[in-house]
Amino acid sequence: MEAHKRVAVIGHSFVRRLNEHLQSMHSTRLRPGFNLQQCDVRCVGYGGWRVMDKQAFRRYFHAFLCAFKPNIVVIQTGGNDLSNLSAHPLLIANAMEELTAALLSEYNVRYVVICEIFTRKTSGIPADLYESRRRQVMNYLSTLVEINTNIRIWKHRRIFRAQEPIFDRGGVHLNDFGQYRFYRSLRLAIMTAVRECPN
Repeated sequence: MEAHKRVAVIGHSFVRRLNEHLQSMHSTRLRPGFNLQQCDVRCVGYGGWRVMDKQAFRRYFHAFLCAFKPNIVVIQTGGNDLSNLSAHPLLIANAMEELTAALLSEYNVRYVVICEIFTRKTSGIPADLYESRRRQVMNYLSTLVEINTNIRIWKHRRIFRAQEPIFDRGGVHLNDFGQYRFYRSLRLAIMTAVRECPN
């Protein structure tokens, strides 16, 4: 692996909350920088961020991306958009693909990882409708990005197949176990991206 690649993990409240745990002096299992020596990892997340809101993306992430100049960007988004029933799943998938294209062309990112949208028990709409829309978005997205070798879709298999609950009592955010699984999945995604990222 090439040493010292810069990796940005951006997303909604899941990323913000994970970053708070990473920065906490009390966390023993979640290590700053994902405990990776071969790259510099920074996390920036904003609660409620919707990928279809392009102005919000620039407001939340533009200055950070320009300053940090990441080689790799890992994105966790889309879940908040699913609750907006006026947004067709194809439009959400298009917005996610357009974001990756902007990262590659405007911010000179070399490699983008789009993380699978989380399943959720509570999201403002019935769970079965949310899950149907989630699957549609991921299917559309897979088709949209399949020919681009600089984009990878990351599946959170170890999280969704966990035998223990991953959400807190409210059903919206991750509990401690879910946070740890999210951390481990992102760590593996980052390691894979560092290995696959073109020089």
